[in-house]
Amino acid sequence: MRSGPGDLGERMLRAFERSFTEGCTETVVVGADSPTLPVSVVERSFERLRAGACAIVAPSVDGGYVLLGLREPRPELFAELPWGTPEVLRLTRERARTAAVELELLPSWYDIDDECGLRMLERELRQPAAALRAPATARYLAGGIDRAEPG
Repeated sequence: MRSGPGDLGERMLRAFERSFTEGCTETVVVGADSPTLPVSVVERSFERLRAGACAIVAPSVDGGYVLLGLREPRPELFAELPWGTPEVLRLTRERARTAAVELELLPSWYDIDDECGLRMLERELRQPAAALRAPATARYLAGGIDRAEPG
């Protein structure tokens, strides 16, 4: 389900703006297509933001990112990026430098954008600890959830 109109950048920016408007002092967004991202990566991003980091990013192995954390909305990081391409992280880093936003890097992870990513997920979810991080996804991929399209 889409989270409102606009491209991915516009939707993420709205999420950050809403969070800060509601009083949050740090906000982290995580891609839904990274269901097994370790909680420790998310926790680390909040720790770094609370310690004063301006922005945090966990790169995706395909050139994008799976997590972005900010202490304030930064529209210049989102506008007119070629979302879903290997250029996203590089361009985001360039924009952060231009805007004097220090962007800290966390460990890389992967997302599910194609068959290769799906195969990685299937292999990972065969491990019990990983399956615990994404139990519904593990059941679905194991055939335990009805895959029929809704009527």
